Amino acid sequence: MNPDIKEKWVTALRSGEFKQGRAMLRSKNDQYCCLGVLSELAAKEGVVSRALDINEYGYRYGSNSWSTLPSAVASWAGLPWSDDIGMLPEKAAERYGHPCLAELNDSGHYSFPVIADVIEEWL
Repeated sequence: MNPDIKEKWVTALRSGEFKQGRAMLRSKNDQYCCLGVLSELAAKEGVVSRALDINEYGYRYGSNSWSTLPSAVASWAGLPWSDDIGMLPEKAAERYGHPCLAELNDSGHYSFPVIADVIEEWL
């Protein structure tokens, strides 16, 4: 992963600026998944567009749905996966009981600071 973007992402997750939500990148109530925080950083850098989708529950980044990480964001961040849910290395998945960042956030209910620790250590 790009170390500069990684630092921005973990700093943002720990900042308290983003309210944590579940199941979507960013809800219309401004609650974010951990991958939504990364998408928001990418939008601020002009990597992807951001628009409130009035037919759905929240914001779209680029042409993706409101719940999956755009490939442009993953590429920009230099992420080591080709999927859109943030697959973790096998040892990290075993340690935390979930195979990806999306599940740590949504199913595991891990806090943003803990997810930031996972990103720092494993990506």
